[in-house]
Amino acid sequence: MKQFLITNTAFNGEAMALYNADGLLIKFDVGQTDMNERLVTYFKQQIPARVEALENAFKKDTVIVESEVIISFEQFWKKYDYKFHKDRAEQLFKRLNKTNQVLAFFGLDKYHKYLRKNPTQIKMHPDTYLRCKGWENGY
Repeated sequence: MKQFLITNTAFNGEAMALYNADGLLIKFDVGQTDMNERLVTYFKQQIPARVEALENAFKKDTVIVESEVIISFEQFWKKYDYKFHKDRAEQLFKRLNKTNQVLAFFGLDKYHKYLRKNPTQIKMHPDTYLRCKGWENGY
């Protein structure tokens, strides 16, 4: 996993690009910026699918810095938003390697989208999601 923080003089804050171990883009987030719709569209068009192309993807006024990907259990717990068996979930989360912690966290976006599209589907308890590696399901 490689995470990059992207800043530019055209907006405040940091955009984030996350690439998996194969160098493929798995997440691009502009939620911590004040980008307008035009800038978001521009950045979505510029962000490369492969990490190797990231360095040359933007103009010179863009700064790209690699940063360590760290997801805490509290971040996961807050985003999962189903408060059940916290102690069990925390133990399972801490047993995951860093890569799986990141995958579990970012996999919640797809899982939550799946649940919205399938309202009769019951949400897994957070410890079940972690134990069964729910992020690996084909949502």
